[in-house]
Amino acid sequence: MNDKIVIYKRFYNPMEANMIKGILEAHGYPSFLSDENSITVNPFYNQALGGIKLNVFEKDIEDINKILESENREIIE
Repeated sequence: MNDKIVIYKRFYNPMEANMIKGILEAHGYPSFLSDENSITVNPFYNQALGGIKLNVFEKDIEDINKILESENREIIE
């Protein structure tokens, strides 16, 4: 079973983190952000905490990479 939760990416911008999380949710992939509240309340903690972390299931990473690649192409075009 591959239900391990892993940090997929770290963000230093809360808006970017929430946009990516929204894209994943729209495609049916569960995810959550950690350290978002701490960093939003006190931005000086951003570097100390390593940014806002987007957590996903390890089994979904390959599909998530494809989705975000596709979304990125659509934004650029």
